[in-house]
Amino acid sequence: MKKIYPVLLLLIIILISGCMRPYPLYNLIPAENYNSRWLLGSEYVTISENDIIASVAYLNSESDLLVFDMEVINASEEDILVTPEIFYYHILVSKFEDDTLKVMAVDPEKRLMVINKALSRQNASMSNQIISNIIMETTSLIGDVADSDDKTLQEQQLDLQQDMEREVNAFRAENRIRNQIYALKNQQNYWSSEVLRRTTLKPGDAVRGKIFFPAKRDIKKLQLVVKIEDHQFDLVFDQQKF
Repeated sequence: MKKIYPVLLLLIIILISGCMRPYPLYNLIPAENYNSRWLLGSEYVTISENDIIASVAYLNSESDLLVFDMEVINASEEDILVTPEIFYYHILVSKFEDDTLKVMAVDPEKRLMVINKALSRQNASMSNQIISNIIMETTSLIGDVADSDDKTLQEQQLDLQQDMEREVNAFRAENRIRNQIYALKNQQNYWSSEVLRRTTLKPGDAVRGKIFFPAKRDIKKLQLVVKIEDHQFDLVFDQQKF
């Protein structure tokens, strides 16, 4: 009976891994003859209206997100406010998706708030883990000193083995939290500095960053809508799924 369990476990692992499909890869191609230029393999489309210039390129897909790079230049004589959280795309051609659906960009400020909350929880967990480790080590040391004269050599060796196991488990728990904190800090830095965020541009200023949109698998064509102040820029893309 005992020999059956490893076989069953291996079978379960194979079945689970077989069910985990990778995310599709997407490629978006400008569907019209826009004013464009190529940079590092990406086609940047430049559009302008009333001295507001926007340059947009589709970069790649990450998990279930479409990633764009955008630069906005304020060539006007007034301040303008860039608010990427109100950017969206319309579905133009799709097999199954609702063509009235408006797919909003990921709000970077909300995403940062989620990351910051998770980071705060992990920092608290790390503090609690360190305190727990100190208490465990102190208690173990006191117990070992108090009982050392009353225990046989075999009992002392067993206690030592148990102490080592506790230390290893504590180290693993602390290291796991540390890795989570490291990953969250990387996400925090990325969304703080690499992503296009709400920005007021003075005349002559520019801002650049990445924009993320949830991907829809069955779309064939979409219209990206960029709203800046009272101006709207529309870009049509053909979507390919691999």
